Amino acid sequence: MPVPVLPAKPPEPQEPQEPQDDRSNGACAAAHFLRSWWVKRDYNGEILGGGISVDPPLPSRDPTVSEEVWMLFPTRQVDIGFSNDRLAAAGHICLIYESDETREKVVAEFMAAGLRNHESVRYLSDRTPPEQVRSWITGADLSVDEAEKSGAFAVLRAEDAYCPSGVFDPHAMIDRLKGRYKQVAQAGYHGTRSCGEMGWLFKGIPGSERWLEYESLLNTAFDPFPHSGMCQYDARLFDGATLFKVLQLHPQIIAQGQIVKNPFFIRPDEFAANQET
Repeated sequence: MPVPVLPAKPPEPQEPQEPQDDRSNGACAAAHFLRSWWVKRDYNGEILGGGISVDPPLPSRDPTVSEEVWMLFPTRQVDIGFSNDRLAAAGHICLIYESDETREKVVAEFMAAGLRNHESVRYLSDRTPPEQVRSWITGADLSVDEAEKSGAFAVLRAEDAYCPSGVFDPHAMIDRLKGRYKQVAQAGYHGTRSCGEMGWLFKGIPGSERWLEYESLLNTAFDPFPHSGMCQYDARLFDGATLFKVLQLHPQIIAQGQIVKNPFFIRPDEFAANQET
């Protein structure tokens, strides 16, 4: 009597594991488990399908928004362009990428959505030539010349924006951001939006070793004026262990073109306590 062939049992979902400092596994281990995160949700945050689900239903208050801002803008969200997801008015997101093509699509659509929403948009470039960044805006059927002439769009050198004095000071950078929010609001824009390349960290600028402190402080730099920022990390430059630390400081990340709630997020007070020990 033939032995019946049983269908293969589907593998149980596994929780992402902390990556090791190993560049041999693809570009880095962190990028590997990012590729396994994919979810599809409707506008109410309900999960319609996906792989490893790390995106629970939306909480009553998004963790990227302070109590003060939430009271002022309880339902205020902004279009991110590259996805049907919407970002809280005070949003701090992270893009870890291995493909320049994928990065270009996400960043271009993120900036274009900001310009269409009459926001002030800034791109902080480290390795990408300004002409290339401008071409991304042109490719989105927007006039980059008009946007730059009006002051709505600008490409800046990353190290000039992060370290204008030649030294990186996280608290001074946060103060400059808050000052910019006020200037942009007074100019009549609906919000401010920025994309920063983080490759400048390899240039040995004094104070750059404090960049994790800055990433954590960004989660406390709330202001009633809508603002959103995207930190870009090239997985071909940063090792897996470093990228895991980066992940821990971003409440939300971009994975497979979707905004994903980050299960590894460490709140600013917890980060500060860990630094003291």
